[in-house]
Amino acid sequence: MQHVTARTSTTVLMHTRVGPARRIPVELRYDSRDPFVITFAFLLSKHNVLWALGRDLVAAGLIAPTGDGDVMLHPRSEDANQVEFHFTGGQDTSMLSASLAEVADFVDRTHALVPMGHEKCWLDLDGELVKLLSSTG
Repeated sequence: MQHVTARTSTTVLMHTRVGPARRIPVELRYDSRDPFVITFAFLLSKHNVLWALGRDLVAAGLIAPTGDGDVMLHPRSEDANQVEFHFTGGQDTSMLSASLAEVADFVDRTHALVPMGHEKCWLDLDGELVKLLSSTG
């Protein structure tokens, strides 16, 4: 099976406790080699930050609050056209928001490429097992 990818660029807002929200360019990436994941590549001036989120988590968070622990998503209560992301690492929590329609469109594109429930068809479990076993010897 020939692997497929999808990418789109958008902007997220990083909300802070003081001052205005900061606009950050982000690229959403999907690759059928890792069919359960959507990667958010935050394009920062000094380096890029990659966050890999479960595709099912992102899809569910567009509709209702979802996530547990370090990552939570939900439609933004202050603006129903936005989806809100909460990321917790140690003592710090970051809150970002993005266009719900843009993220939903991207999730829909990934479902057109690899329908939900068919992700396992795209995995090369034998190849991954060979790599794992060869690295332990």
